Amino acid sequence: MTSIFTIDGKQIKVSIQPSQKARKTFGVKFISSNELVVKHPHIRDADIDSFLEKHRTSIERSYRNYLSQKQILDGETLLVGGAPYKILLNKTANPPTNRVHLNDGTLTINAKESEDPAVFLSEWVKSQTVKLVDDLVKKYHNEIGSPSRIFITETAKWGYCRENGEIILNWQLSCLPPELAELVILHELVHLKVMNHQREFHDIMLKLMPDYLKRESKLRYYLTIEWETLNNITRS
Repeated sequence: MTSIFTIDGKQIKVSIQPSQKARKTFGVKFISSNELVVKHPHIRDADIDSFLEKHRTSIERSYRNYLSQKQILDGETLLVGGAPYKILLNKTANPPTNRVHLNDGTLTINAKESEDPAVFLSEWVKSQTVKLVDDLVKKYHNEIGSPSRIFITETAKWGYCRENGEIILNWQLSCLPPELAELVILHELVHLKVMNHQREFHDIMLKLMPDYLKRESKLRYYLTIEWETLNNITRS
């Protein structure tokens, strides 16, 4: 089911989904600047219009907060290296080997009708992040050394370091502006020497990246892609 909800004169598409998890209350989440998902308890009839109007103030507040953030994926637009690319799905019976292609502000995903384009997109983004991480680990090897292992995977954080020398990095790092991706990677590499955030840690960061605090303030505005949003591109 779909509906329309108007916020500040803008029409927002409302996708209505029954949910086994939402047993008692409704759940509301913006998955793009143009679409709101409302999940309702599976066992009850949903009067969505009444619900939206009743909670209009909080929904409008959530929407403005959403717009104040920088979304890695917003509807049909993906950030690559901090630059926006329009996602174009090319459904074809004989897709080329290069399943994802960048050209002049467009990111084309080549897929068969039976294939999930979100899979190809996530694999491509991760491969770009792997290259980025490899280059920056080599760049700072002489000053810091290298981690025992690097995991590039799904994580709620941009990155973190374990005491055993392993570094876990978010697979979406390549979507960030290069200077912010470098900040995340360097931050975790420095934790190989200093696990806490006390004076020694900051001294090393300042030496290797004098403007790191300014970069940190910018990084706070970027939100990672949630799987629900990523899978939404299949409907484009």
